[in-house]
Amino acid sequence: MSNSTLLEMIEKAFHQMTDLALLFKVTDGKFQLLTANETAFKAGINKEKYGKFVEEVLPDPYGSNLHDALNKALISARCLECNNRIQSIIGQNVSELAITPIFNSQGKCTHMIVIGRVGNKRKKIEEDFIPLRSIFESFFAATSDGILIMDSNWNIIRANPSFTSLFGWKEEDVVGLPIHHLKLTPGHFEEECHNRTTLLQKENHFLFHRTTWKRKDGRLLHVNTLYSSIKNKNGEIIGFMGIFKEISEQTEKEHQFKESQQYHQSAAKNHPVLIFQLDLKGRILKANHSVEQVTGYRWKDLMNCSFASLITPDSLASAMEHFHAVLQGEIRHYQCSIYNQKKERVLLKLTNIPIIVNNTVTGVLGIAQNMTEQKSSQNERIRAKEIPDPFSNIIESIVNLQKINQKSTYDYSENEVLWKNLSVDIPENKTSLKKSFQIELDGTSELVDTIFGRNDENLTDVDNNLSLIDNEQVKTAYIIAFLQNFIVKEERKLQEYEAKYRLIAENTTDLVSLLDADMNILYSSPSHRTVLGIVLNEGSEFPYKLVHKEDIERVVRCFQNVLKTKEHSSVEFRFKHKEGSFIWLETKMTPVYGENQELHHILCVSKEVTERKQYEAELENMAFHDYLTGSYNRRLFMERLHHTMNQAKSRQEPFFVMFLDLDQFRWVNNTLGHDVGDELLIQFVKRVKACIRKEDTLARLSGDEFAILLTGISIEDVGNLAKRILSALQEPWKIKNHEFKTTSSIGIGIYPNCGGDISTLLKHANQALHKAKQFGKNNYQFCGKLTDFNDSFESDIQRAILNNEFYLVYQPKFNLLTKRIESLEALIRWNHPQKGMIAPSEFISRAEELDLIVPITHWVLEQVGKQMKKWQLLGFHKVPVSVNISPQHFEKGTLVEDILNLIKKAEIEPQYLILEMTESTMIQDFDTTIQTIQKLKQMGVQIAIDDFGTGFSSLSYLMKLQVDVLKLDKSFVEELTNQKNASLVHFIISLAHNLNLRVVAEGIETEDQLQILAQYGCDLGQGYLFSKPLMSEQIEKMLLKKE
Repeated sequence: MSNSTLLEMIEKAFHQMTDLALLFKVTDGKFQLLTANETAFKAGINKEKYGKFVEEVLPDPYGSNLHDALNKALISARCLECNNRIQSIIGQNVSELAITPIFNSQGKCTHMIVIGRVGNKRKKIEEDFIPLRSIFESFFAATSDGILIMDSNWNIIRANPSFTSLFGWKEEDVVGLPIHHLKLTPGHFEEECHNRTTLLQKENHFLFHRTTWKRKDGRLLHVNTLYSSIKNKNGEIIGFMGIFKEISEQTEKEHQFKESQQYHQSAAKNHPVLIFQLDLKGRILKANHSVEQVTGYRWKDLMNCSFASLITPDSLASAMEHFHAVLQGEIRHYQCSIYNQKKERVLLKLTNIPIIVNNTVTGVLGIAQNMTEQKSSQNERIRAKEIPDPFSNIIESIVNLQKINQKSTYDYSENEVLWKNLSVDIPENKTSLKKSFQIELDGTSELVDTIFGRNDENLTDVDNNLSLIDNEQVKTAYIIAFLQNFIVKEERKLQEYEAKYRLIAENTTDLVSLLDADMNILYSSPSHRTVLGIVLNEGSEFPYKLVHKEDIERVVRCFQNVLKTKEHSSVEFRFKHKEGSFIWLETKMTPVYGENQELHHILCVSKEVTERKQYEAELENMAFHDYLTGSYNRRLFMERLHHTMNQAKSRQEPFFVMFLDLDQFRWVNNTLGHDVGDELLIQFVKRVKACIRKEDTLARLSGDEFAILLTGISIEDVGNLAKRILSALQEPWKIKNHEFKTTSSIGIGIYPNCGGDISTLLKHANQALHKAKQFGKNNYQFCGKLTDFNDSFESDIQRAILNNEFYLVYQPKFNLLTKRIESLEALIRWNHPQKGMIAPSEFISRAEELDLIVPITHWVLEQVGKQMKKWQLLGFHKVPVSVNISPQHFEKGTLVEDILNLIKKAEIEPQYLILEMTESTMIQDFDTTIQTIQKLKQMGVQIAIDDFGTGFSSLSYLMKLQVDVLKLDKSFVEELTNQKNASLVHFIISLAHNLNLRVVAEGIETEDQLQILAQYGCDLGQGYLFSKPLMSEQIEKMLLKKE
């Protein structure tokens, strides 16, 4: 970095500081003012002083005092701190001066930076409160969370811009005020502060909790709050820090989710369809109101009751068979009868669906429709067609033996029958007439079927009813025979029935139509206009064009089946409404035949079931789709995989299974929150869907694991598809004000090459996924040759440990102020007997994927212990040594035990052992991490966060971890010439110091990098500017030279 660029950065940084800041140019031992910040302007050092020497900028003796301090820093060529008070022009005191010399590339001091604090009431509070050199404004500007710093009485000392923006207060309005004066939270804040103070005296931190705070304008905000006590060296609380994060959007979404839950629960509870849930033993766990209405039982009587106790004996065996089939994962549709509380029989049409949680059936969801009334109506219609209506009007024909009134019916004239014996003229009717006569004598009345002989010798069926007429002596004098021609009577009855049925058909909400064998319309009810918006004209052809194209074949097949089997059949299909939308119809087709078994017509009765189909579709969607991403779930994927494999075996065709996951999903969840993680999965599915074909099956198997089923595609096209997916997933994600990148790994299995059955195929596809991760992630791999590769690599590792192919080198870490070695980092190397030197980047990640990293770490710890013991016996000055720890060592849970064994076996002092862990290692299981670090700290071991800033750095996590050292990743050091990165590095160093952490900068390679880091107060550095990693013998020489 050039000297001029550095000066520009300093000048810009000045205007972000709240402390007084001055920049002097060094000319022949004199100090000329170049620039000053706004705080200096307020103290009276304005632009009129630019270009003047220090003695002219400030009056004596303060100008002379500052000149002496500047001269002292110039001579020593080191940063200088002093507590001399300097009187400014406006009479305020400036104290705690920090003077930093700036050198050019030739090592000559060209400029001096002076930073001092203006003394006032706020400064006095800060001096008593903060036992650190300074808090830079960049600390507060770098986070979107609101931050308050308060003294032990909860008086506000600092408020960052995010706090003022969040709650509508200006910093100058709140500084010095007790926090409860702002009336941020409803209720008694003083009591709340007292309770928190009591808790914070016991623990350093008060965990995040949700609350509602008020802005200055009175608007309420939902926030997460975190309070942390700040203690002095004696452990006394001298203040508090509060961190506030607005969660109004999150809270609103949770509220909407609860409303949605209540809506669906209410809809299910009050739905006219019966909805219930059974456990694995068939006991009723939940039921909606319709179940109570239909059964007549109250919920408390139904709860935990076996559903089998309600079912009629004739339906029980079938119902239990369906129930057990559903427990095996099937969906069943059937009918059965139950007894209600009144012991009345109720017919139900049921759909039973398995409830699957974590790939296990945990219960049964039941949906039922009461079919009792519908069944009763059907039975009435059947009886009406088969049995004469006993209540229909009988139109009688009266034939008096003394007078015949219908000659045309019987072909007799009046003279031919008058005074004739009826039984003689109709010999076949002797028995029936005697029966009819006896019935009349008994005082009852009944029609008797009789065969009446016509005059033309043909026979006619008649119904006769005899009525006796008595004379004055109460003796039977006459008999009146009422005769009705049976055919005429039945024709009239049929006319009456037709009139009745037409009346019913034209006033029902169901759609009634009659079709001939060619599906021409013979009749259609007016309800077609109401339900469909159209009229089906008699004589016209059935409107095929209005049936959904996917359903036409099913409708025609049902009609033809009715003609073929002469039995009724049902079909469900979509019909286009006049307005253009499709509605669902459930149609029952019944053939009607004449006396000669000739088809008279097909009776079609339809009802709209759109709402029911939508409900069933929702249930099916729930059963086969992932609730979060909308993609298919494991259940549907496995069903299609079974079907695809069966087809592939019969057709001898290959297909592919692709496994893919997000490489950093756990980090996103743990650092940015589960809401961000959920949205990431949703957008992940959208990007992948945009890459695949419509016929491909994308399913979420679990967490961030997905699978794609590919058929009818070549292996080359599969490779190209994998490349497209990887490319799409490399684009930055922008979610909830966060922008970040992730990568994906893909493993591909081929049938039958990678397995002739589902289990083997999936196993090899998963192995291919792990293989992709071994090669650095963000790539795809096909299965094959993986087992040999793994076995060979594992053997190489084991041989390397036994044959001492591994060895350690040590890279020194230097104190940037004293330039002396302060600690060492142990680094592993591998000298393979055939392959030569293998870089750590090549074998460490593979060892982690194959669970071989822990044995390697054991070897490293053992060698470090031996080396530290050797240096101790040789009398070298004790130097701490750091060792890198893998995430798997944390997951295994043996780290504390392994370190304790090392300390005992090597007899080393634990404070000279430093364990370096990456951010990702620490946040994978944060609670376990805290417990493990606490145990290590109790032993005396030091903890360092390695590669800080490359993961998802979190201020709240950093405050909770009891670490000692923060290692700044070399990527930041390389980009120090970038102003934005330089400011960020400055912020990180300031943050670490405020948390009592020491900072180590990795990868220092230039003098410019060293000077900038030293000016920012970085404690230690390592890199090729100081020394490359060295063998232990070379380190010993450096240690001897040091001593």
